[in-house]
Amino acid sequence: MTSTYLGKPYYPAWLDNLADDVTEEGAASDGAIQGAHAVHEVVVAAREIYEFQDFHYGGPCDENSFLEDYTSSVPGVPIHVIVQVTFDAAGKPSASW
Repeated sequence: MTSTYLGKPYYPAWLDNLADDVTEEGAASDGAIQGAHAVHEVVVAAREIYEFQDFHYGGPCDENSFLEDYTSSVPGVPIHVIVQVTFDAAGKPSASW
């Protein structure tokens, strides 16, 4: 699977700096995922089933959040995803959806 942004390889740097009490929620999730290890594992596993990820934007959204906008395909089914990551007072990602 390849992840690209503006034609270059992309990896979400925020993923490796999660707050211990981070939560993640998404349309494909059955409830919230809690904790840095669990959120990291779910995001990495989800990326493995994508056939590709083409990022249209990956950057600041406001003072305390980061936005990712990408298209992908999950075994032949096209998807469009918007991710908003919110940072806590220490600058660590504390929520993702």
